[in-house]
Amino acid sequence: MEITLFLTLCVLLLVLVGFLLEKSLKRLLLVVVCVLIYWCGYSLYNIHSAKQQMEQLQGNLQNSLNNLSGNLGENNHGGGGGIVYWTDASGQHGLIADDHDLGEMNWDDAMRACQNKGAGWHLPTKDELDKLYKKKDVVGGFASAYYWSSSEYNSNLARSQGFGSGLQFNDLKVNSYYVRAVRAF
Repeated sequence: MEITLFLTLCVLLLVLVGFLLEKSLKRLLLVVVCVLIYWCGYSLYNIHSAKQQMEQLQGNLQNSLNNLSGNLGENNHGGGGGIVYWTDASGQHGLIADDHDLGEMNWDDAMRACQNKGAGWHLPTKDELDKLYKKKDVVGGFASAYYWSSSEYNSNLARSQGFGSGLQFNDLKVNSYYVRAVRAF
């Protein structure tokens, strides 16, 4: 704010001096210089203000990231077992993966095996599975192979994801792929 006031006073002083000069060309040139000085100062002030806002946003973002990653990799969250691999913006809700694969099996057996782990455990949706793939190093123990998701394409096909490539495909449910159960908290 002080910069703007200082520049305004400088410009007014220069304009006043310009009017006291006798030649109109000198006056015009002086007014143009004053406007340029004012504009440059105003731009610098805006840049300074924007920099302060960016620093504040950066600090807020870092705090949010610290909160989000605070639970990642945590074992046995809430006493139900597993490893936290994703949290929402509040850090209070998220997804937990089992700490080991349940083996290789067809899609129907995979659905049952995950439900048989107990309350809340399920075969991940394609979106949950993709989040799990992106945090596979946090959870650990994955094969470089395909894993089932619970997302169905039709009665014969369901979504799988390659944990080597990260690509998702619609595959025949009779195929045997790896299974990793997840649950929400």
